[in-house]
Amino acid sequence: MNTFDDAVREWVSGAMSCYISDLSALTHEQLAASPAGHGRAAYDYSYEVAVVNDRIAQRMSGIEPEPWPFEGWMVCPDEYRDPEKISARVADSLEKILAAWDGLSAEDRMKPIQTQNGTQYPVGMMHFASMHTMYHGGQLNLVQAMAGDLEVHWS
Repeated sequence: MNTFDDAVREWVSGAMSCYISDLSALTHEQLAASPAGHGRAAYDYSYEVAVVNDRIAQRMSGIEPEPWPFEGWMVCPDEYRDPEKISARVADSLEKILAAWDGLSAEDRMKPIQTQNGTQYPVGMMHFASMHTMYHGGQLNLVQAMAGDLEVHWS
């Protein structure tokens, strides 16, 4: 790999490390709570991170994902409403993205990929995966802060 490819890979691996560290610092009760009774629970947007990452990995691997399976906000299935299970699910999805990136040749990393939203390039997909993961990581930080936990868990 070259330094650019390494940096792109680090976007996702770094986001994964931060997200999993913050996710692991929360209790089941914190992950299940709906802020003010209206906001999405951390389980729900963590599951969304995993599903979106799986779809990105599929596209980068040349696999067309199934149609988007949700209407409205995604809700985490009961089977993942456990801190260890949701952490493993998110980590697995990020590992899939890294494996898909690692499996691309230098030439394939420059080829456009058609999506339902237009043409994307693998580097853009990696950027989106890291950005989306960190966006929801910020929400995890807010849940922590609202519970009185001001520690930075990923430094």
